[in-house]
Amino acid sequence: MQIGVLCSGGDAPGMNAALRAVVLTAAEKNWKVWGIRYGFEGLIDDELIFLNSEGVQGIARHGGTILGSARSTRFFHKEGREKAASVCKQRELEALVIIGGDGSYRGAAVFQAEWGVACVGIPGTIDNDLYGTDATIGFHTAVQTAVEAIDKIMDTAESHGRTFIIEVMGRDAGHIAATAAAAAGAHACFIPEQAGQLERLTVFLDSYALALRRKPLIIVYSEGENEISRPALETLLKTRYRDLDVRSVVLGHIQRGGSPVVADRLLASRLGREAILCLSRGQSGVALGLRHDGVHTLPLSECTKGRQSPSSYLLDLVGLGFHEWK
Repeated sequence: MQIGVLCSGGDAPGMNAALRAVVLTAAEKNWKVWGIRYGFEGLIDDELIFLNSEGVQGIARHGGTILGSARSTRFFHKEGREKAASVCKQRELEALVIIGGDGSYRGAAVFQAEWGVACVGIPGTIDNDLYGTDATIGFHTAVQTAVEAIDKIMDTAESHGRTFIIEVMGRDAGHIAATAAAAAGAHACFIPEQAGQLERLTVFLDSYALALRRKPLIIVYSEGENEISRPALETLLKTRYRDLDVRSVVLGHIQRGGSPVVADRLLASRLGREAILCLSRGQSGVALGLRHDGVHTLPLSECTKGRQSPSSYLLDLVGLGFHEWK
C-alpha cells in the first residue's frame, strides 16, 4: 500500500512528531509513505518526496514541519481537486493522512467523496478549536510560549507599576488566551466566546484605580472579534484611568514556533500511529481526537460543524489577583 501525508494550514509544534509516527507505523506494515510538500498545493503540483524511517529520525523535537505547509485556494475549486486526484492516481496513492485544522478537514471530506481517495485527519492547530478532541497538536506548546512571555512582561510590570495588554493568537477562538491567562495569574482576559469581561474589569478599576497607581496589571487579549478591540481597550484605560501607565504587546507568530513540549510530542505520536492503524482497519473519512485520554474517531464532516469553547473554570481563575489589592 502507498499513502501520502501532508500538513495543511498554519504550522503547529508537534507536526513533525506526527509525521514520524505515521512513517514508522507504516514501515511496520511495509507500506510506502510519500510526503507531500506544502499541503494540498503540493499535491496539485505533484511535489512528493519519499519518506522512510531514516528520513524522519530525530525530527520529533523540532517545531514547524519538514514538509512545509500552506493554505490552498486552488483546492477549493473542483479543477484543483481533479488535478490532485490525477496525481494520486499516477503515484498510486490509496490514502492520505492530513494534519491540519477545520479547513483541511473540509477539503479532505470533499476530496474523498468526489474521488474515493481514503482520508484520515489528525488535528494539528495551535488554536485548539476543533470539535471532537480535548487538545490539538501544537496547543500546549503555544500556551507554554505565551505563559513564558507573560511572565517576562510581568517582571517589567512589577518593576514599573504598569498595566500591560498582551495579545495572543487563537484566530477566533480564545483557548490560548484563557489557558495562558489562568496559568500566568493574569487579572483579566478578553476572548471572543464570552462577553462581560469589560464590565468586570471596569467595575474593579472604578473602585481600586487609585490603589493600582503603582501596581502591575496584566490583561490577556485574544486576537479575533471581542466585545472591544485591543486599541480601543488601550484608549479607554488611558482615558478613564489616567493614573495607570498602559502599554500593549502583541506576541504574534512567536507562539507558532519552537520545540514542542512533551504533551504535544506524545499527542502527535499517538495520533500519527493511530492514523495508520485506522487505514489498516479499513477506516477512512474520519478525524482522530483525544477524549478523556482515549483516542476516538469522528466523521470529518462532523468535526467542522461545531467548535468547543474554553472551559468556564479557566475564566473563574482569571482575576484572582485582584484580591491581592483589596
